[in-house]
Amino acid sequence: MSPVTWDVAGFPGSTYSLILALALAICAGLAMTVFEARRRSDLGGGESAPGGRERGIEMYALDAGLVTAVGGLMGGRALSVALWWSHFSTRPAEIATLTQGGLAWPGALLGGSLALALYAVHRRRSFPALADILAPGAALGQAVGWLGCTLSGCGYGLATGGPWAYTLPDVYGIPALRHPAQAYLGAWSALITLLLMLWPRPRALSGGVALLYLFLTSLGDFLVEFTRGDETLYIGSLRYSQWVGASLALLAALGLLHLRRRPALAKGAPQ
Repeated sequence: MSPVTWDVAGFPGSTYSLILALALAICAGLAMTVFEARRRSDLGGGESAPGGRERGIEMYALDAGLVTAVGGLMGGRALSVALWWSHFSTRPAEIATLTQGGLAWPGALLGGSLALALYAVHRRRSFPALADILAPGAALGQAVGWLGCTLSGCGYGLATGGPWAYTLPDVYGIPALRHPAQAYLGAWSALITLLLMLWPRPRALSGGVALLYLFLTSLGDFLVEFTRGDETLYIGSLRYSQWVGASLALLAALGLLHLRRRPALAKGAPQ
C-alpha cells in the first residue's frame, strides 16, 4: 500500500501525486483567470505602472488569483488541523508540514475569500467583480485537481456494483468496486467552468457569477458526499461538509435572487 500523506477535501493519497495535481490545478486556475479578465472590463481601466507602462486588468486579476490561492491554502490547512486536532495536538511539528495532513474545502473557501477581500480593499477594486473573474478559474482548478486525484488513485467512494463503479483501494489498501466520487466531482467542476463562461454578466449583477459558482459547487459537493466512503467528521447522519455545503448553497441562492430583484427595485424607485 502506498503511504497516505495528503488529503484534499477528505481524499487521502500519496504526497507526490497530489502535490503535482495541486500545482497543475493552481496553474490552470490562474491561466483561466487571466483569460477571463481579458473578456471583462468591470474593474475599470488600467493605471500607470513603473516605466510608464499601463497596468491592465489582467495583472490585477492575476495578482488577486495568487493572493486568493495562498489564502485558500492557509484556510484549508487551518480547518484541517482544527478538525483533526486530536492528532496534531500531539504532533505540533506537523501542523506546518503540508505533506503530513490535508486541506479542507470550507476552510479554503473562507481563507481565499478573506484574502481576496483584503486585496480588493488594498487595491481599491470591486470585490464582486474580482470574484466573478476568479470563479471560472477556481472551478477549472478544482476539475484539474480531481482529475489528478483520480489518475493518482487517491480517494474512494462507497462500494457499489453499478456499471459506473471501478476498482480502487480504500485507506487500508483493500480494493473493491466503488463509486468514482473523484470523477463525479471532477466532471461536475468542469461543467461548472463551462456554465460560468457562458453566464451573462450585466454590470447590475456584479457578483452573480461568483454566487453561481458557490451555489453549484456547494450543491455538487453536498450530493456527491452521499457516495463517499472515506472517514470524516459526522454531525448526525451527514458529513460535516454536507452541512456546510447545504448552508452555502442556500446562501448563494438567496444572493442570486437578491441580485435578480435589484434591477427591478432600482427601476421602481422614485426619481
